[in-house]
Amino acid sequence: EELKHFLPYAKSHDITIGTRTKLEKLKKRQPLYREMMGRGFSVLKRMLTGLTFKDTQCGFKLFTKRSLYLFDEQRIDRFAFDVELLWLAQQDGLRIKEIPVVWINDTRTKVNPIKDASRMFFDTLRIKRLHKDRVKG
Repeated sequence: EELKHFLPYAKSHDITIGTRTKLEKLKKRQPLYREMMGRGFSVLKRMLTGLTFKDTQCGFKLFTKRSLYLFDEQRIDRFAFDVELLWLAQQDGLRIKEIPVVWINDTRTKVNPIKDASRMFFDTLRIKRLHKDRVKG
């Protein structure tokens, strides 16, 4: 259902990502503790990577053919893989568009708030080290 909203950006952007930050588009919200974890991770992600996207963890993403090579360079295969892909794309100057999506929380989530949150943090710390040849500055 959301794909039709992403496709118009495929000609002008290399990657389009969904964001759950528009409250009117949320059909069923996450529990408050999950929202707070997401906000905390967003702050850490900005500090560690410089990525300014509001919602890197939303599962809605469209990669065009121009950006598919990023998957060959990806090293992280857990919950922070999105952050790594978007960081690589930003380093390469790819055009990324973030758009609001209709989203419904799924209570069957497999995310463990303690174990997975700490893994995401440490994986995010590893991104620049894994790709030190790309670090600008």
